[in-house]
Amino acid sequence: MKNFYLKAFLAGFLPIFFLVFILNYEKDFISLIALFYGLIAGILFIIMAFIHSIISKKQALNSEEVFKVNHSKELAFQLPEFEVINRIKNFINDNNYKIIEEKDKKISCKTPMNLKSVGTLLTFEITYINNNTIVKMNAKPYIPTTIIDFGDSLSVINKAEKYLGQTSPTPSVGRSKGL
Repeated sequence: MKNFYLKAFLAGFLPIFFLVFILNYEKDFISLIALFYGLIAGILFIIMAFIHSIISKKQALNSEEVFKVNHSKELAFQLPEFEVINRIKNFINDNNYKIIEEKDKKISCKTPMNLKSVGTLLTFEITYINNNTIVKMNAKPYIPTTIIDFGDSLSVINKAEKYLGQTSPTPSVGRSKGL
């Protein structure tokens, strides 16, 4: 938790500090001015991180998931693979997500940009084991350097779990784990 807020502070402080310092290096007392602007930016990022944790707590199953932006879940269905794949494609189409890549048993899609994030990359990996179709879902921000997404990737994966669980006559919801 403390590490999360430290990362948020540094993500705001360092770029602004160096940007102000480099662009105004010939001025007097620039190091103090750059330090001031960097501190302000760092504090704003801590506030954003705090808001992120409040929003994510409403959706998280455990407190560790709150501070993560990469999430994964597993679902098990007693259905044939093709039917599960069709349900996943219906979910993608119903939510206006864009399919980025579709291989044998792997479907990747991107959510549209919204106020919380620039989009989430949602990946479904389908395997068939012992008369069960296992779906591994991974959700992460589309831009890999994102450290605060205001719970968007968690809400997307929960939405997919709810949709696939409702449309399946016999779903068996698996475990949830933050990456």
